Amino acid sequence: MANSGLPPSPAPRRTSPALRGFAVQLIALTILPLTALLVVIALGSITIHQREMRSLVVKQDERTVRAAAVALSERLTHHAALLRALADRGAEREGQPQGLPLHDVLSESSYLIADFDGGVAFYSPQAEWLAASTPESNWATRPIARLLPQALSKAQPIFSEPFDDSTLGQTAIVVASPSADGSLLAVGVFSPATLGLPDLGPSLGAGPRAHTLLVSADGQPLFE
Repeated sequence: MANSGLPPSPAPRRTSPALRGFAVQLIALTILPLTALLVVIALGSITIHQREMRSLVVKQDERTVRAAAVALSERLTHHAALLRALADRGAEREGQPQGLPLHDVLSESSYLIADFDGGVAFYSPQAEWLAASTPESNWATRPIARLLPQALSKAQPIFSEPFDDSTLGQTAIVVASPSADGSLLAVGVFSPATLGLPDLGPSLGAGPRAHTLLVSADGQPLFE
């Protein structure tokens, strides 16, 4: 057979068992631990990032809740101040020789009672119903009697716990305020809508994992 003139192909090199063992040891002792370390560092970074994000969310939620609490406190204070002014006006007019009847005082004070969608009523210190902006029958089932002594003894407005008001057909709150001389009490009933509470839940992230509860400074539940 004729020689083609091409040099013979070199024989394939064989890796010695010692060299192969060294490569395996290099991977086992160096590369794998470094890879594991990088994975641990990556997981640790993710955990720290998640904690920081949760902390930021908690702080943001806390600021939102505080701002909402301040706004609601101002609205409740406003409601109480309106009733105090109305009680003082009624007591002043009633004490005059030719004073206006309490019904007329309410008619003249419509701008003071606009925020009370359940109406406003006057009561005597003996819990006697005197006059109201709504029919007397609306007031019979409301939790008013136990609020009046508290308002008189503390000489300040007192809020009731939320209750189901049959007249309004929804949850409502009663607030009773005495006049400065304690001779008359003004009682108002309002729903959470007058405080903007229906819009508060979404702003606070209400949902399956969030719950909004409104309480007074002394821990009295007002709205849930």
